[in-house]
Amino acid sequence: LTDRMLFIEALAEHQRRTQRLRALQDSEERAALDGVPQLADSLVDLANVEVSRIYELQLEIESECRAVRSEVAAVEGRLGQVAEAVRQLGDSLKLLGDFENYVSVLSERVERVTSALLARQQEQVRQRPQQGQEEQQ
Repeated sequence: LTDRMLFIEALAEHQRRTQRLRALQDSEERAALDGVPQLADSLVDLANVEVSRIYELQLEIESECRAVRSEVAAVEGRLGQVAEAVRQLGDSLKLLGDFENYVSVLSERVERVTSALLARQQEQVRQRPQQGQEEQQ
């Protein structure tokens, strides 16, 4: 009988241990399942933080793109003005060159006329004393 009692006692101990382990397992499963929504919320929050950061970066990039486009348009406008000013300067330099050439030609003509007049005047001055001598004779 004692063997049988030891066996029954061992069996009872085994059943109690099995029940405790099942209870512990059930408790841990409930705790794990109770934590699933919190874990899911944490994961969603983490994902939302990243998505939010990406969205903020996208908005920042779009803003910078608008600013760059605006600056490019302003630079293009200034370049157009500079190009027009350079064209006008080129035209003005061309006119100045034409004017310098005109003045040079005119100066040469004035010098020739002046030289001719001076030569004529000198010739007349030389002829006057000769005419005076001829008239005296």
